[in-house]
Amino acid sequence: MSIGSCLLYGIGISIFSTCIYMILNDNRDKKDYICIFSIIFLVSVILLYITRGDSTGLVQVIKEPVGKFVEINNVPPF
Repeated sequence: MSIGSCLLYGIGISIFSTCIYMILNDNRDKKDYICIFSIIFLVSVILLYITRGDSTGLVQVIKEPVGKFVEINNVPPF
């Protein structure tokens, strides 16, 4: 998933969530709607970007062979 698709999904999620907020609350102030939209948009884009399915993500897993054991010096100091 590229950053462009993350932005598009974020816009869709924000519009949907803001519409639900508008239906459930009878608040007529547009500043509240803009604030709710921008917070949901920012959080959803960040979460979508972090959890995207690319192999170039933020966390990379280091794989070692299963049968390989590392010998540790386990002689007691006393």
